Amino acid sequence: MDQQLSRNSSSETQNNVAADTMEPDQNNNLEGVKNEYWRYIPLNKATLRGDWDAAKRFFVQDANAITAPINSFSETALHIAVGTGERAIHFVEKLVELMPVEALTLRDSFGYTALHVAAVVGNTRAAVVLVQKNPDLLYIHSYRDLLPLHCAALYACKDTLLFLLTVTEDDHVSRPFSNKNVVRLVNLAISSGFYDVALNLVQRYPQLAKSKDNHNECVLQCIARKASAFPSGSHLNFWQRVIYCYVPVKLETNPIKYPPSRGDLENPAAANRRSQVLIVQKYNWSIWAQLLKDFSISVPLVKHIREQKQMHLEALTLLKCVCEEIRSSNDSNACKFAKDAVIHAARLGIHEVIEEIVDSYPELIWTRDNDNCNLFQRAVIYRHENVFNLLYQMTDHKKWVTKFRDNHEDTILHLAGRLAPQRKLDLVPGAALQMQRELQWFEVRHLTF
Repeated sequence: MDQQLSRNSSSETQNNVAADTMEPDQNNNLEGVKNEYWRYIPLNKATLRGDWDAAKRFFVQDANAITAPINSFSETALHIAVGTGERAIHFVEKLVELMPVEALTLRDSFGYTALHVAAVVGNTRAAVVLVQKNPDLLYIHSYRDLLPLHCAALYACKDTLLFLLTVTEDDHVSRPFSNKNVVRLVNLAISSGFYDVALNLVQRYPQLAKSKDNHNECVLQCIARKASAFPSGSHLNFWQRVIYCYVPVKLETNPIKYPPSRGDLENPAAANRRSQVLIVQKYNWSIWAQLLKDFSISVPLVKHIREQKQMHLEALTLLKCVCEEIRSSNDSNACKFAKDAVIHAARLGIHEVIEEIVDSYPELIWTRDNDNCNLFQRAVIYRHENVFNLLYQMTDHKKWVTKFRDNHEDTILHLAGRLAPQRKLDLVPGAALQMQRELQWFEVRHLTF
């Protein structure tokens, strides 16, 4: 009992000391926050529940509450209602009717408007309501310089992103599709796995293939970081590979209906050519392919593999499109965009990216990273056989590769003697099979003599 009292006394003493050492301004600020927001608690709860009747009664008593920040994040009732999702769409519609147009631009402590919140949570119906009343919401940047478009891509809300793309005007005074903004948007779309959207944007704005975003990263670098976007990054078993080979996929027509710009209205023929950004190939489906297509709707495994193959097709088409744009630009600095990308691809074992880049810039086959390792040395270190096999597509120049040394004076044979990464060893069960696999890498000695 004495010990318990002692602990309680000690705790109280620490709390008192903490309170005494707190600055007077901090105490006043905490009290001010408490006094400022406590009276909005009923409104906050009603908004979270989507209870419009309760919220309406609160607004009758306090009309300022319609636009007032009601929590410590400076969120209005509209921010909170939009953030609860589409189940509260009736609440959002009624609240937007009460609010003046300019009040929809109110921001929270992150600089987010209600449209930013709709983009973050994927509340497309709320986004429609907001844009209909105040289209200027589309062009407001957050404190992190994010447009609602960027938020939808960042948080992987594809339906909302597609809607925002259809209503955001290209020739608006704020230039929402300037190089900086659109490169950031494409990179975010790639990071979220929206390769069809990224492809659409690259074909609509070809100049972004040679531009960088605010993180100094170009589109090609972003693609090279996504191993899962290519077949080489997929680890399928035998039956999955069989299904993968036969399941039918194709590029779909452009799902994005961009609002016409002033230039489109003046030159409709050119606008029509730009809108046809994807070529739909016609297939003579075999009976087997048609059956697999039908199965992909009802059988989860086949559906998953079909979606994966579709993603790979879109990513590979995007890669080819970006490389083609860079190659056709005849820009002497364009090679710099591809150098970092090919190094990342070698580290991750994405041979599709390496093949496409080297096809555009053959000299990049000799690229070295900060450790003075070339692509094939990296392939040996990380045991990427698909990348290393590219060596056999070379002429007798491959003999040069075997003589290169890194910063530690190691040749390719030294690197083969290193232990493979654990994740590569785990692909083969049992120590005996793992050893057999490792011994195969010592065959590089035939290239060195």
